[in-house]
Amino acid sequence: MQIIADPTLFVAALFTGFTLGVRHALDPDHIAAVSTLSVRRSEYSSLLRLAIWWGFGHTATLAVSGLLLVLLKT
Repeated sequence: MQIIADPTLFVAALFTGFTLGVRHALDPDHIAAVSTLSVRRSEYSSLLRLAIWWGFGHTATLAVSGLLLVLLKT
């Protein structure tokens, strides 16, 4: 397995991921989905639980995608 030694490439990848993540979070359809789900929550704990699961779903998707890329590369 080859390790990327160029820090510029690593920083560029992080910046690109962050920029695309912000764009995704601010897309109108994403805001509509989040606001629709959160309006139905009357308790703070319920809203917090929704946010945690929402974040976990996004994290799991990225983790599985990254793992598949690593496995397919080797």
